[in-house]
Amino acid sequence: MAYDILKSSTESALLFFLTLASDHISPATGLSPTVTISKNGGAFGSPSGAVSEIANGWYKVAGNATDTGTLGPLALHASVSTADNCDMIVANIVAFDPQNANSLGLAVLPATAIPGASGGLFIAGTNAATVITTSLTTHFVGTVDTLTTYTGNTVQTGDAYARLGAPAGASTAADIAAAKVNLVTLVAGVNVSEIDGQTASAAGTVTFPGTLASPTNITAGTIATVTNLTNAPTSGDLTATMKTSVTTAASAATPVATVSGDLSATMKTSVTTAASAATPVATVSGDLSATMKTSVTTAASAATPAVSVGSGGITSTSFASGAIANAAFASGAISGAVFASDAMTVLAADAITEAYPTVGAGLTLAKALYSLHQQVYQQSITTTTMTILKRDQATTAKTATINSATAPTAITEAS
Repeated sequence: MAYDILKSSTESALLFFLTLASDHISPATGLSPTVTISKNGGAFGSPSGAVSEIANGWYKVAGNATDTGTLGPLALHASVSTADNCDMIVANIVAFDPQNANSLGLAVLPATAIPGASGGLFIAGTNAATVITTSLTTHFVGTVDTLTTYTGNTVQTGDAYARLGAPAGASTAADIAAAKVNLVTLVAGVNVSEIDGQTASAAGTVTFPGTLASPTNITAGTIATVTNLTNAPTSGDLTATMKTSVTTAASAATPVATVSGDLSATMKTSVTTAASAATPVATVSGDLSATMKTSVTTAASAATPAVSVGSGGITSTSFASGAIANAAFASGAISGAVFASDAMTVLAADAITEAYPTVGAGLTLAKALYSLHQQVYQQSITTTTMTILKRDQATTAKTATINSATAPTAITEAS
C-alpha cells in the first residue's frame, strides 16, 4: 500500500517484500535484489538510495532526496533469480509533510496551528495571548459583538447633514422659500403673448396649454372650428378632399351648379387625368358650355404628333414574351414596300457572332450555320472521335463519337 512522502525528503525509506519463486508464499531472505524506480510515470532507473535487507523477506531503499524529488506516484520494481518479482506503487510524493503533526508543513498555516494557542489559529472564544497585528486590524472585515473602547475618531451623535452652498446659520426651510421666489421670478419673465394669453404672476398659478397657437400662426397648434376664413388660396390645384366633394356633386342626378367660362390650366389637367382613368370617376348630365366645347374641339383638332424612334430605341426587350403574334397583323399589312431597298443588303453584310450549340440545348440559326460550316472545313478524326475546330483553327468547338473506327455507320454528338 502506497504511503505519502514529503517531496525531496529523506525521512521515509521505500519498503518492499519478496517471496520465494518455489512456492510464491515463503519470505525470500538473504538476497540482493536489483531495484529500479519510476518517478511520476517516468522511465525506470536505479535509485540513489542504498538497497538493503530488513528481515523476514522485507527489504528497503534508504530515504534519498533525489528519489523523492518529483511529485506524484513512485513505482518500484525489484527482481532476483530465486524470488518472485515485486512491482508496486511504493509511495506518493506530496507537497506537504505528513510527519508534521501541527500544520502538515503548509505555508498558509502557522508553525504551531493549535486553535486559540499563542501563535496559533485565531478562533471565536478565548485566545491565549494571540496577537492581532496592525495589518490584520487594517484589513479586518466582520462583525464585532461589543465594542468597549474605540479611539482615533470623533463619535457622531444624531443627524449631521451638510447643506452644500448654504450660508452659515440658515435653514432648510429658508432654502425652500428662496427657491420658490426664484421660480416665480423666472415664470414672470416669460413673454405673455407666447403662451396664448396666459398670465404669470407671483400670486397666481401658471397653467400652460398643451399646444400653442395664435391668429397669425396656426402651425403651432390645432384650431377646432374656423368661422370666418379670409385670404383663401386663389391659385393651384384643389386638395384631395375638395376633389372628392366636386366629384360627389357632379355625380348627382341633377347638377347642383351651372359653370360658365373656361377651365383653368390646372383644372384641365385634373379633368384630363380623370377622363384617362379606366373607369370614369363621375357621370355628368347636361351639356358643356360653348367655351368648354371650343376647348375640347381645339384639343381634338390638333395635328397628329409626329413620333420618331432614335437608333437603338426599340430592342427585343421592349416587348413582353408573346406580345406580338401572327394574329396581331391583318392580311397584307406588311409588304415588301415597307422595307428600304438596302435593308436586306445590310442584313446580308453583317457578320454573325461565332457560336456553337451545346448537347440537348436549343438550336439557333447562327449556331447551326457555324457548326455545319466548321464540320465541313475544320474537322479531324482520331479512331472513333471526331473533333471540330473553331474559326481560329486551334480551339475545339465540338466533338462527336463515331460508332466504329473501321466501318462507321453512325455519329453521335458528344459535346
